[in-house]
Amino acid sequence: LQRTLQLIGKDLRRLGFRALNAKLTESNLSLFELDEQGTAIFISQEDNAPPNSCVLFFYDLNKNGCVGKGSPKTCMKKGKNTSKSSTEELFGYKVSNKMIKTKLTYQSVIPTNCTAETCKRAFQQTACNAGGGWADLLDNNEYEITRLQF
Repeated sequence: LQRTLQLIGKDLRRLGFRALNAKLTESNLSLFELDEQGTAIFISQEDNAPPNSCVLFFYDLNKNGCVGKGSPKTCMKKGKNTSKSSTEELFGYKVSNKMIKTKLTYQSVIPTNCTAETCKRAFQQTACNAGGGWADLLDNNEYEITRLQF
């Protein structure tokens, strides 16, 4: 349980991190940011769950200045994402059915060439529901999580 909470804490400390990349001419970060201030976190809950029991966020895990793996100079063209593997830098945690779960975001949920509207779907209340995939982080035979609030 302690390692799971450390993992969540480590990811949450990184949320919103954006590396500077002098070679990058166009980043796709704005496609995923929730507002003009660059908000990279969304807190909500799945349907019929306690308030604030789901958190969705992104950060630049591979430190290239993009969400995902872009080309050396750009990861957005004409308002569309061009980076590959964007979903590898989208994260989420929630409590559901007395278990801590992590988000598994699939390309089918967020298409590679998403626009701002479709990229941001990863950070909507509906993303806290079962669709799109969630995986248990603990063994439900050993742990029962009654409350976790973000």
